Amino acid sequence: AFEKELVGTLAYQGHVLVVDGLLDAAGGRTTDFGTVLDVGCGTGLCGEIWAKRGCTSRLVGVDLAQRMLELAESKGVYDELHCGDIVEYMDGKIDDASVDAVLSADVFIYIGDIGDVLKSCARVLKPGGRLSFTVEALEDGGEVRLLPCGRFGHSSSYIRELAARCGFEVQVERSVDALRHQGGVPVKGGLFVLRKA
Repeated sequence: AFEKELVGTLAYQGHVLVVDGLLDAAGGRTTDFGTVLDVGCGTGLCGEIWAKRGCTSRLVGVDLAQRMLELAESKGVYDELHCGDIVEYMDGKIDDASVDAVLSADVFIYIGDIGDVLKSCARVLKPGGRLSFTVEALEDGGEVRLLPCGRFGHSSSYIRELAARCGFEVQVERSVDALRHQGGVPVKGGLFVLRKA
């Protein structure tokens, strides 16, 4: 029911953007991705698209909600699923430079200041590894702000500055007219793919 509402009624597309953005940044390659970490994997929408695109990897999902992980597990596309905070999981369980890619669809909108997340992603990614994620747009100034909808918006300048500080180059930055719809109105956002130097 949750996924039908999200993907059907709300026309959510973050999971597709994140996976396709990563694949585009990798030159269209779908095989031999090594280890891919889906942080904030929820019900497994990214994992499902990853599998539908024919991607091969060791796919690991992490989410705070056990019930969401149970739904993700039912899809049969993850090699491992872990319940916990994404930064605590990466910092406590993932070795330095051991991950080839990180996916994160509509997760940072619930975090606000994503400095610790990007720092952890930079640590676990191999040189040349990529982080693909979506944010809600913050177009009227500022870096990060809690929006009236209860989610956080992030400015492009904030993402770019933070990426540089964490040792990433911005490989893809794309405005998205509608990450989803809310109250019949498109929610503007952005797709970023960062590459670890």
